[in-house]
Amino acid sequence: MDEETARQIVARLQTCVNLLSEVVQIAHANCGDEEDRLVRRGVGYVLSEMQDRLTDPIFREHPDLIPQGVDYEPMAGPTLTEMVKESG
Repeated sequence: MDEETARQIVARLQTCVNLLSEVVQIAHANCGDEEDRLVRRGVGYVLSEMQDRLTDPIFREHPDLIPQGVDYEPMAGPTLTEMVKESG
């Protein structure tokens, strides 16, 4: 994946993260404990999938896209390009 495409995708993934954070806040403010817990669990699952399947693979290939000042390193694994080749 070229860097500009990766940059655009990462920006939209960050928008998704921000919106999912709002979902958790809304549930916390307006739902009972069990509903709040289920919403948080669901959002956590979505975030985990996004990180495993998109964010980390992109950051492995384009580490310069990791926001400055963020103490983050993607977990070991294939890049998105390598994942495409493996899925053949």
